[in-house]
Amino acid sequence: MYERIKRGLEVDHLHFAGPTDVTIKRAAVCAGACGDLLNDALAEKAELYLTGEMRHHDAIRAARAGTTVVCVLHSNSERAVMKRLKARLEEKLPGLPLLLSRADRDPFEFR
Repeated sequence: MYERIKRGLEVDHLHFAGPTDVTIKRAAVCAGACGDLLNDALAEKAELYLTGEMRHHDAIRAARAGTTVVCVLHSNSERAVMKRLKARLEEKLPGLPLLLSRADRDPFEFR
């Protein structure tokens, strides 16, 4: 699962908390910082919550509830959405030039 998420979002690293050996049947996804939606994910019994970032105590609460949290960092989660949004806009607005930044990148580095 983790390699599939990394490939799909074109990232090298994931931050995760909670169970790592579960079968995922229900997932919640939110780009950016979506800590305020954690209650909804837990209420819906999501086994996986994929987001950009999450507060420390929220990650602990999710893990204790049996939900695996995967964080890809804020801008990485938004960047994936932007690619799909550009494609949809190109379909709906043919002829309108749309550009995604080639210089945009996550401000954090791993060493």
